[in-house]
Amino acid sequence: MVWEKLIWHKLHVPRHYVISWITVLDRRPTKAWLAYFGIALNDMCLFGCDGVETRNRVFLGCEFSRSIWNQVLSMCGLPRSAMDWEQELHWLVTRLKGKSLLLIILKLARNAILDMVWRQKNAGVFHRVTLTVDQVVVPIKDIIAIILKRKNVNFVDVVNRRLCIEWGIGIGLFFWLVFIDVVGW
Repeated sequence: MVWEKLIWHKLHVPRHYVISWITVLDRRPTKAWLAYFGIALNDMCLFGCDGVETRNRVFLGCEFSRSIWNQVLSMCGLPRSAMDWEQELHWLVTRLKGKSLLLIILKLARNAILDMVWRQKNAGVFHRVTLTVDQVVVPIKDIIAIILKRKNVNFVDVVNRRLCIEWGIGIGLFFWLVFIDVVGW
């Protein structure tokens, strides 16, 4: 299980790691999975991407979920677009090693995305509620800001400072004192 450190890490959210674990193992009850077990229903993806609802399609094959991940990548300052499920998992496993703030945010965001996309899918199925990409990204951003609020962050590092501003992490008196000192105001 080379992907286990993406899910189980020091700052994980219990709900997110269980959902991520089930998703990586492809045990989510998608419509294709339910059809395989003989449960008859419309197996088309709810997000309107004209395909059978599978794990790969729901979490990175649809424009909706791909847009969420692209927005997170952009907020992290990574100039690339989301790939398909297998390629993205490979990229994450091979690149997310270490303890930098960027890596912590990406791990937390990835697990939160899997939870929020699944919640949105269920809200559409059971309550006929649809949210925009921004309405899904805001709670992800809030969750990460809350988790990292008390973490000691090196604000002198330019990348960390930009990430903190983008994600709303630790922006307080200490941040501004360090920022003023660094800029020389």
